[in-house]
Amino acid sequence: MLGTLPLALGILASPIAVIPAILLLLGPRPTTTCLAFLIGWSGGLAVVTGVAILFADGIDAGSGTPRWLSWLRIIVGALLVVYGLLTWLRRNEAKEPPKWLTGITELQPGRAAGLGIALSALNPKVVLLCLSAGLTIGTAGTTAGQELLAFALFLLIGSVEVLVPLGAFLIAGDRATAPLQRGKTWLQDHGTTVVVVVVTIIGAVLLVNGVQGL
Repeated sequence: MLGTLPLALGILASPIAVIPAILLLLGPRPTTTCLAFLIGWSGGLAVVTGVAILFADGIDAGSGTPRWLSWLRIIVGALLVVYGLLTWLRRNEAKEPPKWLTGITELQPGRAAGLGIALSALNPKVVLLCLSAGLTIGTAGTTAGQELLAFALFLLIGSVEVLVPLGAFLIAGDRATAPLQRGKTWLQDHGTTVVVVVVTIIGAVLLVNGVQGL
């Protein structure tokens, strides 16, 4: 389970899901649309990770960590470090908000769910982390129950960025609007720095783990 923790944190570090979740909560149908988005986001993570687990289960890994899995960790770690460095170097470039954020508060639940699926199952960085997590779980040589537990924990951590604002809104109602707005503004101003620091550290950890496994 601990082997997938850095990968889950890599997903959690990106504001790719939390900003849309907050925007949906600021719209006219906050609960239903954000819940639909959560289902789509978590479902996308589950499908990609689950496919990787099933694929890994079908491989006779033998005893110990497969050599190819160590190389996979090295590759994923290197890509994350490079991504973090490039993101930092481009941090001062003037960028407009992504077009898909325009009008997001007006989305119907069905489209909100579709957006969640697209952001999780079609985003290259998220897909890479999910595939790596699934292969790690599937080649760990654990029981089916332990695999299921590791899978559920990975999904839970990967969905925290949507669960937290949704939970805050369900508990506080309209009183959560102002804090959510401040949170969105803070993420837009500082999200790049958070992503760079966390992703670079996680990439370095994966690199070290991969090298140690060779």
